[in-house]
Amino acid sequence: MKWLCELLLDPGFLGALVGSLLTGLTAIGILWYETYSRKKEQVFRSYGTMKILAAKLILFYEIEKITNEKIKMSQLAKEDDLRKLLQEPKKMNKDILDFLENEKDYIPYEFITRYFTLINQFKYISHAFDRAIDNPNENNFNLLVKHLKGANDIIRRFNDNNAKYLKEVEKKYKIQDYY
Repeated sequence: MKWLCELLLDPGFLGALVGSLLTGLTAIGILWYETYSRKKEQVFRSYGTMKILAAKLILFYEIEKITNEKIKMSQLAKEDDLRKLLQEPKKMNKDILDFLENEKDYIPYEFITRYFTLINQFKYISHAFDRAIDNPNENNFNLLVKHLKGANDIIRRFNDNNAKYLKEVEKKYKIQDYY
């Protein structure tokens, strides 16, 4: 017990103890700051991607509208004309699908399952477009319209959740969107 009292009263020991505590606290502070900065950077990247994604998904409503108009026109058109008519909405769908696949690294963790649901739905639509273009008949058109309506519902729910996520991120990180 006497050696402990002598150790605690020794100025060299107290200096080393205080120095090691300061060094440890500094290291912990730096680690915390780095972790916070990395997370904030990731959130900002995700924020930008989710904003762009919301804007891109709004275009999908146009795809559905154009496709329905083209299908109605198909009753009057020839097969070759129909193939040309469906190329535009098919290309728009492909552009959205490519964007989704390119931005998958920046999708927030909370949206992973919804993201892959969107990807699958857009792939179904792409296949339905191919079938409708290759073999234009009523069944293929109905399948295409069914997939478009399903995607519309998924996109609506995705955008609702996305809006909530963006509001939370804007509030937490004090992000101001000037656009």
